[in-house]
Amino acid sequence: GSILDVGSGRGLFLSKLGETWRMVGIEPSEAFVKISRNMVPSALILHTSLSESVLPELHFDIVTIISTIHFLNQPVQDLKKVIRSLNPEGFLIIEAQNFANRGWIYRWKKQGFAKQWGTIFFSPWALEWLLNQVGMAVIERINLPCVRAQSLSILWAVAGWFEYFATIALKGISRGRFDFVPR
Repeated sequence: GSILDVGSGRGLFLSKLGETWRMVGIEPSEAFVKISRNMVPSALILHTSLSESVLPELHFDIVTIISTIHFLNQPVQDLKKVIRSLNPEGFLIIEAQNFANRGWIYRWKKQGFAKQWGTIFFSPWALEWLLNQVGMAVIERINLPCVRAQSLSILWAVAGWFEYFATIALKGISRGRFDFVPR
């Protein structure tokens, strides 16, 4: 199968996949592109943003947007681009902070959201509304446990768990059609 990882960061998620996958990552950070290219040499890591990328149409079996959707400056246009790149039987997986639950923490700490985290936060309902606007529907919503805001030690420990859980969730949602376990 083929997979596109939007916001591939250091390449941790792609590094968990087997060599049988055709892997493409999009990452705007030049430093992270270098790291991910070293970590996953079999993947094509593009140094660009989703909005500036050129993607083949009807190509990817899976597109993942893990902890990245809040960085998209034009989420409607970007999601439309993602939809065009998915093959007709493809899956889109989005993992995002539930701002409806966590927003009070950031407001209490008086943090500037745009400077610290990105530009747009989503509640589950807002994200579902956004997906409906671009012609998609939520198949399944999985609530993951919350971690303490600004705790890097917990955040990094949980990051690997999120990626692992996403692979298990995709296997279940696809009724076993996709299995990310390396062979």
